[in-house]
Amino acid sequence: MSDDAKLEAFASVPGFKLVDYKRVGLPVFGVYIDVLTEEKRSLHLVSEYCLRLIDSGVHRMTDVIGLLGLSPTVVRVALADLLRNRAITGDEANLRIASIGQELLSIYGEIVCVEGTWFVPFDGILRKPFPWSREKLLTPKQLKDAGHSIELAPFGNRPITRELSVDDVWRAVSDLRSDKSADRLISIRNVRRAPLRFVPAIALAYKSDTGMSHVAFLVDGRPMDQHAAEFVRSGGMKRPTFRKLAVSDDEADQLRAKVKRRLTRSAGGAPAAAGTLTLYGDAVGEANRLSIPKIYALPSMLRSALTEAKERLIITSRGISTQAVDAHFLAAIELLLERGVSVFIGLGPNVRAVAATGEKLERPLEQLHALQGKSANLQIASLPELSCTHLIVDKAQCVVGDYDWLSPDGSSQPTFKDRWFLEVRQDRAVEKEAQRF
Repeated sequence: MSDDAKLEAFASVPGFKLVDYKRVGLPVFGVYIDVLTEEKRSLHLVSEYCLRLIDSGVHRMTDVIGLLGLSPTVVRVALADLLRNRAITGDEANLRIASIGQELLSIYGEIVCVEGTWFVPFDGILRKPFPWSREKLLTPKQLKDAGHSIELAPFGNRPITRELSVDDVWRAVSDLRSDKSADRLISIRNVRRAPLRFVPAIALAYKSDTGMSHVAFLVDGRPMDQHAAEFVRSGGMKRPTFRKLAVSDDEADQLRAKVKRRLTRSAGGAPAAAGTLTLYGDAVGEANRLSIPKIYALPSMLRSALTEAKERLIITSRGISTQAVDAHFLAAIELLLERGVSVFIGLGPNVRAVAATGEKLERPLEQLHALQGKSANLQIASLPELSCTHLIVDKAQCVVGDYDWLSPDGSSQPTFKDRWFLEVRQDRAVEKEAQRF
């Protein structure tokens, strides 16, 4: 759509008149999730359970749905497939297993499950998985190159595990896959990462005679009614949703801006006073720049925290190594515990913070757990959704950024392209950030 003539079909809606349109990007998180699935087999797991229940004397469809405890849609689809294949007979009130169903059951024994990683488009306006194809998800630079100048801010932050239901993921991925293998999803274990991308769209602005506004969206000439309705319901016109397209597509910059907004709001809803909120950055290869503090000064900041903390010390890190958790570190933690300081150590999803039966932990964790056994003031926890890392000292200092405090430079842990950190010294902001753990 390059001119007004192609928008004639959308020139008006009841009570409104089209007054403007813009090329925009609809926000979509490209979510990578760890899933548990049933190993592919000719008879689906749900279908097998349906057959076994019917064979044992459960003949009403509502009873089958209730006993399985699954989504009614999933069970209905499974029963429809069994009826079509003549594995069962009857209707919703009287289901009976047929000889074909008996034969199918005879060849299945134990269930075999496998772990995997799936890509799921999570719509930033609908706040649920939506079947956007990968080729439609563009970076801000790609969106700008396609002739768009505005992006829509998502209604909320990156999705977390509890926001992804098995049913929603199953429906979205099933629509995207031709082999329909997505219906074998059993559970969602973890959200691995979710970069923000955009779908090219046209935003149509309408106004009524009374001055009321209305916004609709088109993608490939197709009205996106769900998005328009959710945009209205969530008060899209009352929030700073539309923003000029950012050229930068650097993940560290996006995360830095998000953390800065969060800490600034925590400091009282207005920009922090001079000297209380400071943002630092040090791109790789710029170690000789004198205009900004070096990211390599952070280890000394940790050493100071280990000696100066009086009430509380919080350290979160995506990795842990003997290079950081050495004898000096352990001795300093032990001294803090003896002084009554509460110490919290949070570890990212790549670190196994608790040993399963018969398994051995990494050496640094073994030593920390030994200290935990001596003092109730030391807490060690897994943080599966950890993105940026923290160093919080008492109520006076909070350092947030991209630096693995317990796995410093030289380790094999993944890092962003640019190292950065933000330091805040505002009591309310520090306390609010500490409460996140």
